[in-house]
Amino acid sequence: MTFEKRAVREAIEHGGEDWETKIVAVHHRLSQIENLPWERRMERHSEWVERHREFHEALVSACQGRWLFRLRSIMFDQLDRYRFVTKRAPEGLGGRKFEEHSDIMAATLARDADLAASLIEHHFRDTSERAIKLL
Repeated sequence: MTFEKRAVREAIEHGGEDWETKIVAVHHRLSQIENLPWERRMERHSEWVERHREFHEALVSACQGRWLFRLRSIMFDQLDRYRFVTKRAPEGLGGRKFEEHSDIMAATLARDADLAASLIEHHFRDTSERAIKLL
């Protein structure tokens, strides 16, 4: 989580208009799946995984530390197994996670690094803790 928080802080510091536009675009693509009923989301789960990754990568894509970006990508990949566990339950986190993605995007675009980092930490921690409970 620390890598993700540091990367988003750096991205907020260095990102420009193209970076902001990319975040909005990939969030919109992600929302096309996240707004579907649970059964339909599960039918498109592989697309969701790809779009979810694109969203989180867009948030940090203006991070200039290449090693920081690589390390956060490795950790993000490792968390996929936990995200998958939480997706399998119909009462999963779908709607709440969509709201979290929207809040993270808003804080990032507002250039509020403290809030964006805090929201990202909660977003990851909540998913991890829920997965552990389900296991």
